[in-house]
Amino acid sequence: MTQTNRVGTGKSYSTLVQWSDTLVEQIEIFRLRFNHFTEPETMTDKHFLDELFRRTDGNIETQISMYDIGAGIGLEKNEAGAIAQDLIIEDLAELRTLTGNISITPKGLKELGIIVPEVKAAGDNTCSLSEEVVMSENDNTAITTLLTEVKTFTASIQTDYPVLEEIIFDLKTIELHMMSPHPKTAVIRELLRSLLTTLSSEEHNPITEKIALMIQDKK
Repeated sequence: MTQTNRVGTGKSYSTLVQWSDTLVEQIEIFRLRFNHFTEPETMTDKHFLDELFRRTDGNIETQISMYDIGAGIGLEKNEAGAIAQDLIIEDLAELRTLTGNISITPKGLKELGIIVPEVKAAGDNTCSLSEEVVMSENDNTAITTLLTEVKTFTASIQTDYPVLEEIIFDLKTIELHMMSPHPKTAVIRELLRSLLTTLSSEEHNPITEKIALMIQDKK
């Protein structure tokens, strides 16, 4: 009986073994990544989040290098980056600078069982952005809260993809500028104007009034 060559013409056995090993390795990597997303309470994640909390004293405004956090629990730089990226996706940590500084989020504190005081929503007796050239600490806090509300609202609506894409682009542009060591108030105000225009197309939108209050010029 002739044995069928399942490898294919020109494929040696050693090549097949090498290819198979690579495939198995990739499958294992995928399995680990899948388990990470379906089981967020893995020990490594918990240790990383615990260390982030310890090094920042639980202050959501304090930032530290994700690589320093990883080194503190014995992780290599690439391992620390991968875990930090996943925690950022899960909104347990927030990327603060393009060089890898991160901070813990209110959701991250809750994940650790820390009681987080409720923050007054932007727009509830909220003043407009300051007239300072560089954003003040109050401006930063107000914008961070507002962006969280916009994301929550956007996730709860059904809208056309082009509109959703434009909203996400505006949000990412604002977040990117906020990573600057000296974010400019005027730039954020104009970016919010663009976001307001996009969100105004959605009916029964409670966010537009909050944005309008924030970007209004002070008299």
